[in-house]
Amino acid sequence: MGAGTGGTTAGMIAMLTALNVPVEYTITDISPSLVAAARKRFKDCSFLKFRVCDIEKEPVAESLTTQHIVFATNCVHAAQNLATSTSNIRQMLRDDGILIMLEMISLIPWIDLSFGMLEGWWLFNDGRKHALTEANLQRLIIAMAGTYG
Repeated sequence: MGAGTGGTTAGMIAMLTALNVPVEYTITDISPSLVAAARKRFKDCSFLKFRVCDIEKEPVAESLTTQHIVFATNCVHAAQNLATSTSNIRQMLRDDGILIMLEMISLIPWIDLSFGMLEGWWLFNDGRKHALTEANLQRLIIAMAGTYG
């Protein structure tokens, strides 16, 4: 989820290829151009699928309860509403599925200087004061708990 430029994805693909076990890995991002770039970059990997996915919208029917594992690396914080987005992620997971999520929680000035110029950095509307902070991690945990309740 939120594959972006493919940094985490490249490592996962290398590991899964080395395991030599049957697997299906779906690369998703909100940006069609980033999904297209991933399709081009990883064209030799036959076990990959590619899909545009906006976690702020209800999942498409073919995505419901299909995922064993969802990897989300520094993308969930970019959602307008953490509760809505985590609920949508939950709908994609199988009953025995798991979300593995990595999020920055520290305010680092150069992060704001880089990503703060992007409109999406400031689109949250769920009571947060900033896209990143430890308090937002607490909100995210509470939102995830609600989706599993």
